[in-house]
Amino acid sequence: MPFQNIAVAIQVNPANVACPPAGGAITVTATVTGNVGGQRGKYQVKIYDDDPWWVDTLLDQSNWVLCLPGPINDVLTFTLTCDPNCHVRGLLGNSGEVATNIYATVDGQRNVTGITPLVPVSCQLDEEEQEEQSESS
Repeated sequence: MPFQNIAVAIQVNPANVACPPAGGAITVTATVTGNVGGQRGKYQVKIYDDDPWWVDTLLDQSNWVLCLPGPINDVLTFTLTCDPNCHVRGLLGNSGEVATNIYATVDGQRNVTGITPLVPVSCQLDEEEQEEQSESS
């Protein structure tokens, strides 16, 4: 079996960014740890939007990462942004929500999977846009 105790953890910075046109980016840092047994292995990290009532949306994923036998401690980064509707989005999908929870999975050979706890992220209107929206309602 190639992987032993493979796990992933994520951090986001910042957790909240401005909507367009000011824009901004949420950097998701995924740290993969574990041990590759006596043969080479490979894994892939995927970032999802948690949808309690629907199928979770894949926001982004890494390329396959090849590993030599022994311990692994790799760091991968992903970038989430806010679309023109002020929804959190990744390269591969859109959450459809201004505020959401994301999580990461790490899939290795033979379906070894680690999952992170949920982490909140959001897009925010700047103060002027919030005032304009409240005046128009």
